[in-house]
Amino acid sequence: MTSLSDLPPDVQAAACSEALKFIEWLIPAPHDYAGSEDVLAKVIASAIIADRAARIHFAGLTPTQAKCLQFIADYQAGHGGIAPSYDEIGAHMGIVSKSGVTRLIDQLEMHGRIARVPNRSRAITIIPTPTPGA
Repeated sequence: MTSLSDLPPDVQAAACSEALKFIEWLIPAPHDYAGSEDVLAKVIASAIIADRAARIHFAGLTPTQAKCLQFIADYQAGHGGIAPSYDEIGAHMGIVSKSGVTRLIDQLEMHGRIARVPNRSRAITIIPTPTPGA
């Protein structure tokens, strides 16, 4: 992960909040350790992304949608939380046109499996889904 700002806003906020709580608990005078919260926030953000990837369920998705969602999760886990570009998704899925990838991503968003930040590239967040039947 290159920077915390490269991650989706909800992951940034959660990671920073948890990092500050941890530092306040661990270190009596956190101002003595300037910069520690950014390093810790990156570690926490990686844990959040890994947890989301582990809680993906594919019930109700077509095989193509499931394959795409799994690719996004695997890519984020291997690239420090950064989502793949539409070109990378298309190459993996065998979709030639960017509009085909857009339709697939739109479907995943309509199913409530991902969220996107408008006008920001690589800003796909996987939404954890409850275990079917739980």
